[in-house]
Amino acid sequence: MVRQNRYERPLFVIYDITSNKIRKKVFEACEDFGLLSVQFSAFFGFLDSTKKKELLHRIKTIIGKEEGNFIFIPLEKNQLKKIVSKGNALGITQTPMIKFL
Repeated sequence: MVRQNRYERPLFVIYDITSNKIRKKVFEACEDFGLLSVQFSAFFGFLDSTKKKELLHRIKTIIGKEEGNFIFIPLEKNQLKKIVSKGNALGITQTPMIKFL
């Protein structure tokens, strides 16, 4: 279950990294910040602005000059109700904010 407090905002982190070693380190960094893997190379969770900046810095440091791409997609909490999910892809089984098929 993804935990949140009033200062945290929903966030997707998606990356495409060719190096297995670098990809594993980015995966571990996302997990260290409490994000949940929702697809291969895609994470979802709630972070406050400080933690988001820390994770961004960590990922930039891990990737360095290696070949790879990543994107942070921050959302507002009211946008969660527009998400449609099949199964438990977001690690949230019951919430009025997300439509489950």
